Amino acid sequence: MDYERTEEEQIAALKRWWSENGNSLIIGIALALAAIFGWQAWQQQVLNTKYEASSLYQQILDAASVQSIEAKEKNLATVRLLGEKLKSDYSSSEYAKFAALFLAKAAIDAKDLTLAEGELRWVLSQNPDAPTRAIVNARLARLLLAQDKVDEAAAIVSKPVDKPFLPMFLEIRGDIALAKGDRVAARSAYEEAKSLLKSDDRERILLEMKLSDVADIEGV
Repeated sequence: MDYERTEEEQIAALKRWWSENGNSLIIGIALALAAIFGWQAWQQQVLNTKYEASSLYQQILDAASVQSIEAKEKNLATVRLLGEKLKSDYSSSEYAKFAALFLAKAAIDAKDLTLAEGELRWVLSQNPDAPTRAIVNARLARLLLAQDKVDEAAAIVSKPVDKPFLPMFLEIRGDIALAKGDRVAARSAYEEAKSLLKSDDRERILLEMKLSDVADIEGV
C-alpha cells in the first residue's frame, strides 16, 4: 500500500512538473533543433555559393583560354559578363576578387586603363586580406603611373606594407622617382629593393637592369 501511494505521489509530482515546465521544455527542444538544422542549412548554403561562384569563374577561364582570333572578341564580352555576375551575385567570395583581377588584366590587354583601374579599385573596396591588398595596390600604382597619375601612384606605395612585398613597393617607388626626374632617389630605391631580395630571385635581374640604366643616364 505504501509503495502504491509513493508511486502515485511520484506520478502526481511528474504531472505537476510537466504542467509547470512542459511548454518551456518543448520550446527549448524546438529551439535546439532549429539551431542544429539552421546551422546545417547555412553550411549547405555556403557550399552551394562556393560551388556556384567557382563554376562561374571556371567558365571565365574557359572562355578566356580560346585561342581563335575570331572568337576572342566575342569571348571577351562573355568574360566581362560572367565577371560582372560574379561581382554582383557573389561579391563576398574570393572568386569575385579573382574575376575582377582577371577583368583588369583583360582591360589592360585591350588598352582600356580606366576600366582596369576600376576593377582593381573594386577589389580593394572588398576588404581583401593583406597579401591580396599589397599585390593589388602594387598593380594599381603601376597602372596609375602608366596614366601619368604620378602623385596618386606615389601615395599608394608610400603606405606601410609587409616585408615580403617591400621590394616590390620599393621598385615602384624607384619608377615613380625616375618619372619625376629624381634619378638619385630612383637609384636609392632600386638598390634598397635589390638588397632585400635573395641572390637567385628573378626580380633582381630587372632591378639590375634598371640600376644600369640609371647609372648610364648619370654617367656613373
